Amino acid sequence: MRAVAHGHYARYLAVYYDVFLQENLQVIDFDDLRSMTYLTMASVCQHLAIDASPYQGLSFQAYNLSTTIRWPRVHRLLMVARGQARSSMGGLPRVRWAIGRMYRSFLRRYLRTNVNGQQTPAVPNQLDLLLTELYAPELERLRSLTGDANIGAMWRRP
Repeated sequence: MRAVAHGHYARYLAVYYDVFLQENLQVIDFDDLRSMTYLTMASVCQHLAIDASPYQGLSFQAYNLSTTIRWPRVHRLLMVARGQARSSMGGLPRVRWAIGRMYRSFLRRYLRTNVNGQQTPAVPNQLDLLLTELYAPELERLRSLTGDANIGAMWRRP
């Protein structure tokens, strides 16, 4: 599964360690960035030898903003029409620009009527357990590669 492979960060990080000296790289955990924003950014700034004061009082919040489509058939038709219009206007830049402008105007109105924004829980509990189990070996490889035993400390362990 390609989606699972994208979460194998140790594989990507190993390539960087092959090219750059390990002391020139710093790996930070997003959970640390979110929960201890200033301390994490101060660590990054210290690593880069720059001033950390701009990050004082900064906080990161993660939202999983999902949308629901009220009328899926209308939405599907719009997406098909958009694709067909793009492919047929390839060689006509001015016409393409004008149609694109009209489409963006229409799209703003359409999205207000056909799309509901809603905040949803980040990950259902059962999926969280599955992902934690699936990525446990990868997390250990990351810890071994970076020498940081705290990476992923906020993740639930199986």
